Amino acid sequence: MILCFKGFAHHKTLSKTNFSKKPHYMRQLRVIFKSIVIGLLLSNLIISPLIALADPIGLHQDDVSVVVPTFEKALTPDQIVERDAQAVNQKQGTAMFAGFSLDTQLSPVHDGTMIIKDGNTHVWRMLIVSPGALQTGLVFDRFALGAGEKLFVYTPNLSVVHGPYVRSDNVASGILATPITADDSLVVEFHAPITNGILHTNHPLRLTSVVHIVQGGHSDGQSFLKGIGSAGGCNVNINCIEGQNWQRQKRGVARMMMRVGTSMFYCSGTLINNTRNDGAMLFLTAEHCGTGATPQNLTQWRFYFNFERSGCDNTGIVPSHFMLTGAEVLASAWLSNGSDFKLLRLTQTAPRDWNLYWNGWDRREYPSNSGVVIHHPSGDVKKISTYWEPTTPVTPNFGGQIMATNSAWRVVWAPTTTNHGVTEGGSSGSPLFNSDGLVIGTLAGGQATCNHRNLPDFFGRFSHHWNLNGTHPTISLASHLDPLNTGVEVLGGFDPNLPTHIQNPADAAPEIASMHFVQESNFINMRFTKSISQAQVAIFNASGNLIKTEDLGQVLANTVRTISTHGLRPGMYLAKINAQLGVSVLKFIVVR
Repeated sequence: MILCFKGFAHHKTLSKTNFSKKPHYMRQLRVIFKSIVIGLLLSNLIISPLIALADPIGLHQDDVSVVVPTFEKALTPDQIVERDAQAVNQKQGTAMFAGFSLDTQLSPVHDGTMIIKDGNTHVWRMLIVSPGALQTGLVFDRFALGAGEKLFVYTPNLSVVHGPYVRSDNVASGILATPITADDSLVVEFHAPITNGILHTNHPLRLTSVVHIVQGGHSDGQSFLKGIGSAGGCNVNINCIEGQNWQRQKRGVARMMMRVGTSMFYCSGTLINNTRNDGAMLFLTAEHCGTGATPQNLTQWRFYFNFERSGCDNTGIVPSHFMLTGAEVLASAWLSNGSDFKLLRLTQTAPRDWNLYWNGWDRREYPSNSGVVIHHPSGDVKKISTYWEPTTPVTPNFGGQIMATNSAWRVVWAPTTTNHGVTEGGSSGSPLFNSDGLVIGTLAGGQATCNHRNLPDFFGRFSHHWNLNGTHPTISLASHLDPLNTGVEVLGGFDPNLPTHIQNPADAAPEIASMHFVQESNFINMRFTKSISQAQVAIFNASGNLIKTEDLGQVLANTVRTISTHGLRPGMYLAKINAQLGVSVLKFIVVR
């Protein structure tokens, strides 16, 4: 259940259409301090990772005469039928159904109970209940807090507290969303300072929708977030031994929760790098993730980073994770007769201390002999599945939706040390990596399950996403991921918290070629400034020892060639380019 607030004019009357205010059902929130202390001693208080350490008045209010009004929002009979029909996860070219978005009109100031705190603050509270919901959360539309105003959202037993949200949380879109919470009830508490004795009766905060999540996890009594433990038992957590060499790439992968119309869905995707290496908030997923969403729907999309278990097993709670809200679509191509990709620009910018990573990519046509997918099956915590057989180009058919010819990679998953990971509903849009740790595809769908582990899955090919659906910027990746028009075919990832893995030397000799350095230690991209009939590159270490040579053959002016530096140890190296025009020596440094 996700709640959505919206501003309104002070003269506008609030409607309670389809909302029932039921005193006999009301969970009277009479918060007694002694009871709270005992409860906190017996259980762990779990605080939202984005919260400042401050308490809502509910933690200290001991006036048992104060009753907080309850408002109930339930599924309609038709929605109950749809919920039951969606109980089986689907991944054949469709996003995994999660629940519903239910419209409402409520205001904490107009519909909540008000008390005065410390003689200088008005505090309003109200309780929202959506019977049977597995998950709760809040979205504030036209969210605009003033100086000294605060908003808290918490479960009735105070086991989860989100907030305080304050003026600095205002964003241009006017949207603020709270994390998903494992309860069917949430208390909304709004604080406004008393100024010159004026009562704040016309504040624009308004609840406009309740999102009622019906699937995507099980509550084990220890987890404060749903969607934990919901994936099939064969799946492998990202911090098992299989993920040991993928700790950088995992930091770019996020769980998505998307609103489309009045429904909610799960998918996966990744931050993706561009040739500016500037941390632009570009996010790659599948087109069928959120098909039909309006721009307003997109403002409520959630992206959960670091949503993973700290160890290999499935015990304990998920550690602190991060959530961004809102996106816009930059480019996409349909699953039917296309390669099924969607490139988003996230509305919010991630703080550097979140330690996110923008994954690199390889748009060449070459099959990959091995690699992994990092994903969130069934909306669960981050998992990893491994393949050891070469990918092959295919043309999948998802229930009559036929992708473009050879626009997908066919992948078969392999058993590994921990188990035999696959994909599920909710994995859609997740990135397929090659052995160099670069994205080569996005999950469109497939047949693999924990019960059928050897059946194939299908990923829209990055090379097809690039410009084979068409060259217009709305249906291709090229102009968005290569804004400098470098022509590179391989681009490494971007880590804003690390020095460049291969750094530009000050004394590079560009008369024959120059290097395009990227924050990934497996490649250097050489741009040749002159045409060469026969070129060879030799790599030497700082001691002058020859490490490798590579024949490039004929090279045209203003073209780019990619040279692998895979396996090079940290240190300084020289790239010597031999050509009939002469010799150029370029210096680069590998830092890991």
